[in-house]
Amino acid sequence: MLTRPRPDGSAVDPSGKNADSRDTRLDFWRGLCLIDMVLVHLVYEGVNFGPLQRTLGEYTRFAAGGFVFVAGMGIGAIFLPRALRPSGRRRIYPSLWRRALYILCVHYAATLSFVSLDLIRGMRPEVPHLLPLIWNILLLREGGDLLPLYVILVAATPAALEMLRYRRLGWLLAAASVSIFVWGSHSAAALRFPMGQGFPVVLWQLMFTGGLLMGAALPKYSSLASRTKWSVGAMSVVAALVLWAGDYRGDFGWAYPRVPLVFCKTPLSVGEALRYFSLIFSLIFCTDLAWNRLRDTAAVKWVTPIGRRSLACYVAHAWIVGLVGMLARATTVAGWWQMLLAVPAVVGIWFVAIALDWIGRRSTAPATATAPLPAVVSRWWSIPIAGGAAVALLMAVGAATTFRAVPPTASQAIAIPDRTDDDPDVDPATGNDGPAVAPAFDPPETADIIPA
Repeated sequence: MLTRPRPDGSAVDPSGKNADSRDTRLDFWRGLCLIDMVLVHLVYEGVNFGPLQRTLGEYTRFAAGGFVFVAGMGIGAIFLPRALRPSGRRRIYPSLWRRALYILCVHYAATLSFVSLDLIRGMRPEVPHLLPLIWNILLLREGGDLLPLYVILVAATPAALEMLRYRRLGWLLAAASVSIFVWGSHSAAALRFPMGQGFPVVLWQLMFTGGLLMGAALPKYSSLASRTKWSVGAMSVVAALVLWAGDYRGDFGWAYPRVPLVFCKTPLSVGEALRYFSLIFSLIFCTDLAWNRLRDTAAVKWVTPIGRRSLACYVAHAWIVGLVGMLARATTVAGWWQMLLAVPAVVGIWFVAIALDWIGRRSTAPATATAPLPAVVSRWWSIPIAGGAAVALLMAVGAATTFRAVPPTASQAIAIPDRTDDDPDVDPATGNDGPAVAPAFDPPETADIIPA
């Protein structure tokens, strides 16, 4: 059973062990998305996974859609019950706007640090001038666009929660999200960030809104009979298999099933969005049905800290994947043994989460009802500290790095690029045949992501 509400509307962990504990399912699902993100990006960085190359890079990937979906789901499950309280909105909505501002600041500091990573990897020919660089970062001309996507979606969440407070308007929110997606499919440049990456707001808001609606529906889902839950889970799995086969049938020479959809991640297409939804629902429904057996397993306890510290782990994964990619390019002679590099990469993400949990438990300034300021100040002080550290790192790397471009290697040649269609020789936008385009080498902060 998933999260059920208390009489006052707050969330309860269905384990029943601690009424005040958070629902570990959300952390577990976010953690799975981040682990999948690390594996997919290692493929894109040229790590040789041998026969698993295409399986990890394409067939089993769900990180991008899953990360955005679970983010919306967490807000729907946690903040909607609080917004239903008489005075809840006065506290919840400003906290969401502060959260959006905090994520934006994290994006600024992380992007500044990624410049040093680019220099270390030879992705930039020279050290950029600091003030113009900072100005470009502030104007979102540098860096990735996943965190800015979250900033806009989280900041707009209070309007969505207002609609969900009235049950009759939930369908209106869903209809508006689908309408915006359809419009954005024909106007992909609309509301695109200046850095021009792969997460246009008008398209990816569909995944976030779907998660928000799913989070709001958790109490109703929890009240369903087990037989109904099994039926819903089975339908999700069947849909995921059909869409998967329709997407990749060309890889196996299958004539069927012929799905009249284009599967494209950048920009997000209808087929790809449906594939993400079916995979995510299959994961959620199946783990929910088995949660009584999974909850106390070592695997779940190992994954949940990664999801609990998802923002920091997302930033850290760019560094870890980038450095592991450098090691892979230097050890191409290892061949398939390079797949073992995935172990320290995933463990590194877990170590970041565990370290932050340890620091959090030993905080000397916990928030209280009478003195909430120390904890808030402590959290916000991390932003200028991180920004200052990023500037110092940039200066140190700029003084020590030999600036030269890293040529493509044989290991990179087997990395799988972002897919656009079943047939790489067909342009999905025009339907015209054309020569296949060689994959571009993307720095980690602009690579094919999520969570997510």
